[in-house]
Amino acid sequence: MESVAVGSFVRYPRTGTSGRVDSVEFFDGEEFARIEETGLYYRTDTLILTDKYEKRAERGEHSGIEGLKYEKSLDSDGIKDAFDKVDGVGAG
Repeated sequence: MESVAVGSFVRYPRTGTSGRVDSVEFFDGEEFARIEETGLYYRTDTLILTDKYEKRAERGEHSGIEGLKYEKSLDSDGIKDAFDKVDGVGAG
């Protein structure tokens, strides 16, 4: 079995986070890898090695520059309407 090393592409299956490992460290006897894209450490035994960086698809209708333009164009009523349509996880 191949081990996680600096430069490896990995995915953390619980959240779908993926990226390139930029450091491997030991804390309290456990091996952790830092994923460059998030800056977070993950236990290496919970990571899956992948062939390449698997960028997650952006959600929603508006993304990138168009998304920023759309967000800037929202007035307070538009923002309220958007929050009124939230359901499931994150609904408060």
